[in-house]
Amino acid sequence: MVQRIPAAKADAEPPKDWPGFLETCAALKKIGVYGYGTAAGAGAYTGSHILVSWMINNGGGLFGADQQPDMLTDANLEAIEFVLECVGKGYVDPASPTYTSDNAQSQWRAQKYGMGFDTAGLANNVGGDIAKQLAVGSPLTSPAGKQGMLYFPNNIMMYTNTPSQPATEAFVTYYYKNMAPLWTENTGIGLPPLKSITETEGFRKDANAVKAITEYQPIARTWAAPGSDALFLGVTTVDGTPAMDTFTQSVLGGKTTARDALTKLQDAVAKAIEAQG
Repeated sequence: MVQRIPAAKADAEPPKDWPGFLETCAALKKIGVYGYGTAAGAGAYTGSHILVSWMINNGGGLFGADQQPDMLTDANLEAIEFVLECVGKGYVDPASPTYTSDNAQSQWRAQKYGMGFDTAGLANNVGGDIAKQLAVGSPLTSPAGKQGMLYFPNNIMMYTNTPSQPATEAFVTYYYKNMAPLWTENTGIGLPPLKSITETEGFRKDANAVKAITEYQPIARTWAAPGSDALFLGVTTVDGTPAMDTFTQSVLGGKTTARDALTKLQDAVAKAIEAQG
């Protein structure tokens, strides 16, 4: 969660839980600022990622232990009903279902977003004076007393059918270690692959990156939540797919119920998994 709360104008505090999130959004609305900044238009997948994060935050998610869609749970319904409440109360920009990532970043620059959700690289993408005002807030606690977010491990794959597996492993280790300047010199985005990089002085200068590592990474789950942590073929049916786009845009547009939106998503995902064989 990213914050640029104009506290002096809005009389708002960074939220700690879902009720606090609503209170801060209400305060921001009074000064014409959106408290749930997001985007779900062409190529902007953050909107869908955050809807799933709300579910995970409440102890839910998309898939059961059998790696089959299990979306109509109490935890998920409560999460999507909460988002629909945010939409209904005007805390979400009505145009956000059509916004690209550039559109959302423009809203941050225009100071129309006082709080919202994005990747760890948002400040770098926004740039300018506003980037210096963006701060990563602490994870919210859900009504279930849980915390959690969706995250994406960026893997480099190695194979056993290679002339020399030890040489391959040595090269990957060398490659990872020499990626360090991306974070020690603040020239990259995302989070580093090695713990040793996070302990360097250069990395520790970025308070937002440190907070993402220390507070969000330990509670983060993959698309496979809540059933498991291991990724599997079925997640390709929800990651940036038309079914997920339709689900997200319908929720952020406020033109659905939580049960109807989740039912349609589950049906579409089940059919897509079946088609995969």
